Amino acid sequence: MRNFKNTTKIKQNQLNEVFPEMMDLFSWEGTDAYTKVSVCTFDHWLTQEEAIKEIDDVSHHREKEHNKKLHEFSVALAENTECYLVKLIGKKKKRVTYREFTSEVGLRKQLVPELHYIADSCRFVLVLPKLKGVYFEGSDFTHHFYFKGNEDIQKISDLAKKHGLHIIK
Repeated sequence: MRNFKNTTKIKQNQLNEVFPEMMDLFSWEGTDAYTKVSVCTFDHWLTQEEAIKEIDDVSHHREKEHNKKLHEFSVALAENTECYLVKLIGKKKKRVTYREFTSEVGLRKQLVPELHYIADSCRFVLVLPKLKGVYFEGSDFTHHFYFKGNEDIQKISDLAKKHGLHIIK
């Protein structure tokens, strides 16, 4: 059974209207329309020495702990608000399409974090229209949330804290 399916053309158009800057976010160009916060297993940006110890030389057990926290947070976020999976399509991956999850099991499977050394292009991206936000799975045990406005950052911060994670601005 598939984990997700295409949304209707009407929903695709609605989401494109809410998130017209999606390709800018995918290309990491950023945009003034969004505020960025990072959801991280660490409580600060790591120094080079810390990164070597905590990321490059991370134990398998510690990696599983970090990914479990991020997975549980991502699932809770997706379950508590309307969300859609974002996929790039076309020969040059220049078109955005939105997918809806077919079941809770599918949602949980799709939101499992990739190993920390896998490229960012292989990771999941969610849009959360009610929060006016885009959630990118990132590497190095850090995910990124882009908001239009600041009103819902506290909700995300509270949810992150509940799952043993930190918000870094």
